[in-house]
Amino acid sequence: MASVRVELVGARGPESFLDLLADLPFVEGARLNDGVLMVEVGDPRGDNPELVRALVEAVRRDWSNVARRFQRELLALVLVILAIAATIALFAPDSGALISWLHGGLSQLLGWGIAFAPPLLLGFALMLWMKTMPAERWMAASGAVVVALALLGMFHLAAVGGLGIVASGDGGGYLGLAVSGLFAGALGATGAWLVLS
Repeated sequence: MASVRVELVGARGPESFLDLLADLPFVEGARLNDGVLMVEVGDPRGDNPELVRALVEAVRRDWSNVARRFQRELLALVLVILAIAATIALFAPDSGALISWLHGGLSQLLGWGIAFAPPLLLGFALMLWMKTMPAERWMAASGAVVVALALLGMFHLAAVGGLGIVASGDGGGYLGLAVSGLFAGALGATGAWLVLS
């Protein structure tokens, strides 16, 4: 019997390794001790290519999980920064060139619904930071987006001005124009109000 010593530098733990190692007929045991995985193999040479392949695959899986988590958390961080910038743009629109540009863009996109941007961005960032994403959270987030779009459509219907008011940041912005135009074109103004409310 031979033992193979594997340093787990940056790996999450033995679970990913032990799952793969359990399927190999020559592995007789494995344990984790101070960040070192000790694998006992029935092959006295200890250089079995199947063992090496299993360990490399386990490390690859572990690193791809780390990469996915990094991407998710980086996107969440970007959303938090955008939420902070959108909050500044909401309350102090003339506090710098970038903030002024962001305020103008958000005003044209959302109109009076510019206040929806920070909480929606923070909500999506929070969802990305959570480890698991149950269907209920996705449904709640989708519901929040649908409600926000309906409100933008109602804002635009209330402003009565079509494309002309979008440039000044009134009504529901371009999104409100699109939503209200879709429903008003199909159902008329009264029908659009009924569906959106």
